[in-house]
Amino acid sequence: MRNQGFLILILIVILFSISQNNNHDPQTQQQSFADFYVSEDVIGSIIDSKVAFSATDMFRQGVGISGETARIILFNSDVKDLGSTNMDGTSFNTQPNHNYKFYYFMSGSQPSSSYYSFVEDYIAPNVEGVDNKVVYGCSIDTAPFLVAKDEYGRIQSNGNNDLVLGANEVKDASISIKASNDKCFGTPSAPESNAVCFAYDATYYDSIKMSTGYVSVPNSVVTQSNVSSMAVNCYKFPVIKDLESREFSVTIDTSTNNPGTGQDILVVVDDIALDLDRTTNEEIWGYVDENNNQLAMDATVIGTIQVS
Repeated sequence: MRNQGFLILILIVILFSISQNNNHDPQTQQQSFADFYVSEDVIGSIIDSKVAFSATDMFRQGVGISGETARIILFNSDVKDLGSTNMDGTSFNTQPNHNYKFYYFMSGSQPSSSYYSFVEDYIAPNVEGVDNKVVYGCSIDTAPFLVAKDEYGRIQSNGNNDLVLGANEVKDASISIKASNDKCFGTPSAPESNAVCFAYDATYYDSIKMSTGYVSVPNSVVTQSNVSSMAVNCYKFPVIKDLESREFSVTIDTSTNNPGTGQDILVVVDDIALDLDRTTNEEIWGYVDENNNQLAMDATVIGTIQVS
């Protein structure tokens, strides 16, 4: 309020000066106003502008999230990392009319290990006071649930309803992947998809395919100890959240060797997540960071397609 009063005082002095020097000549008066124009940048330097973040759970109404931060990057004439601030209602000073990116659920060094990070573009308003923002976070699902079915749609479990395959055979099975209650698997605002991968012994299988689009095998998948020696095919599958499930047809093509019992197909998933490059501050949407460190949930084997 003190800054507002100071700004008003400046404007009064300017207007008084104009009225005393223009001799009531309209043309002179118009020129005088132009000479004494106060830019938004000048006004912005006087206005006390702030922003504050309060984090709450996306699915549990009224449940606040504690211990999380937002990383703030200033994008104006140059890019400047302003560090991070707590998302507990604490205010952070901004410059009116300046461009920012707010990286929610991210510290100065890494994304949150509990909630998916996401980004918002922000232009600080030319307004005195605090812009209070409520940030809705989705917790990372570390245990998405798999259901595999044979070619007849029967659910597989504990050796029941195995997919019976011979040599040189093509059959369709199906899988569905379900998110846990009040959680997300993958960043909801991500421009890319999660990955679902099939790991198998290439001695017995030529390929395992889905129709959702191929994904390059994430490094996080091939470094899994029980996958590293196997052939792997990966495909897109969308972000899922809060008990949502997606079902996919899987086409299995065997080689000249009969798979038989013990040649189950592993189903591995990895979630799409956001990070910033430690050196350049460039956004990374993917499964690992620039140093191949895992983002969000570790790539995980969530089950098998049973074969006999």
